[in-house]
Amino acid sequence: VLFILGSGLAGYTGFVLGIAWAQPFWETPLITVLFYVSGVSTALMAIGLCIAILRLVQVTEESRKLFVEMMHRLDVADGYMLAIEFGAAMLYLYIMLNSPSEVARASAQILAFGELAPLFWGGFVFLGLIVPMALVALLAWKGRTAAFIRLYAPLMIVASLCVLIGGAFMRYCFLLAGQLPVIR
Repeated sequence: VLFILGSGLAGYTGFVLGIAWAQPFWETPLITVLFYVSGVSTALMAIGLCIAILRLVQVTEESRKLFVEMMHRLDVADGYMLAIEFGAAMLYLYIMLNSPSEVARASAQILAFGELAPLFWGGFVFLGLIVPMALVALLAWKGRTAAFIRLYAPLMIVASLCVLIGGAFMRYCFLLAGQLPVIR
């Protein structure tokens, strides 16, 4: 139920921005896709964060294995979502950089090369997508091995926090990039 409500909320935000005709940077259905995929990804990692924290306090070996299995399934699912989110963000940026609208191009240039570039590339792309994708790939590959099992929950916590922080950066950057050329 929470997943359905969260997905609806994430999709709704992107939908509302997509119909905001006053802002050319947001005038594309791709913003709905980007916000929806990001919402699902951050929701999965929020659940993963809770499971990883609970895994740390489990006392029986059977319950620890169960929590590791749950984290593994979330890792695999979020690995796909992070890759889709990366693709959607890059496609969005490419389309806006080549938009016929001067305002949309200016917004995309602010995001990719201007004052929002450090937050976009460092906060969203690197911290929110690349670092978690690397951690999730490592966890999916080695996470359930005997030598690696102790690091699973702490690395899941780090990956989850990176995705949550990166999701906040993404929303901030895309919302502000759509407004800056109009404000100036």
